[in-house]
Amino acid sequence: MSNYTRQSADYSFSQPLNFVNPNPIISLRVPTTADKAPLGTLWVDKVTNAAYVITSVANNLANWANFTGGALNLSSLTVTPGPINLTGAFTLVAAGNTVHFADDAAANTVIINSQTGAGTTTINSGTGGIALQPSSHILTVSEEFDTVASPTNTIAITGTIGVANFTGFTTGAAASQAFILTNASITTASGILITAANTGANAALMTVERVLPAAGSVTVTLVNNGAAALDGNVNIAYWIFSF
Repeated sequence: MSNYTRQSADYSFSQPLNFVNPNPIISLRVPTTADKAPLGTLWVDKVTNAAYVITSVANNLANWANFTGGALNLSSLTVTPGPINLTGAFTLVAAGNTVHFADDAAANTVIINSQTGAGTTTINSGTGGIALQPSSHILTVSEEFDTVASPTNTIAITGTIGVANFTGFTTGAAASQAFILTNASITTASGILITAANTGANAALMTVERVLPAAGSVTVTLVNNGAAALDGNVNIAYWIFSF
């Protein structure tokens, strides 16, 4: 236990008595709450090459703050107004507590970005699930858009969310037309959400009849349930779930 409490002083020409900073404490261990010293005293632990400064003594317990570069253990941190820039590996441990990001009263913009190269963003959840709750009820997803002209009914897609646009087909009333979307992420066990829409002046009504996933592709069969032949484009929107 350290009880270094004496403050040094010297004499000068400008004033009779000057108080000087206390000498650092050089030790072979980290300081404890039992180690007392004048506020602002430095403590150097030679074993761990770490430095501490005493910031307060409350209820006869000393608080030594570690200000060594590298790892930093804080019980709380408030930075106003910022900014804060963190570089390198970063881990935030909530330890059973609620973590808040930008949930104050201001109109904030929150960006989570990992788009460079093969960067990925993973959001995991326990049994409580993941809740997306935009107050405007607007949820925007950036999708892929690919187009191919008749008579080709096969299109290569790379994303798992998007729209495949087929042009030039003239599927007659009550007739069926198969469209094939190829994607390496599709398997026979994939769950795929499919919707179909068609344009044109005729009363054509292209409706999903069957969705058949295979290894590397999915065949979407549409039937024209309208009263006239197709005279516009066919847009097949898809969302591929891989298991």
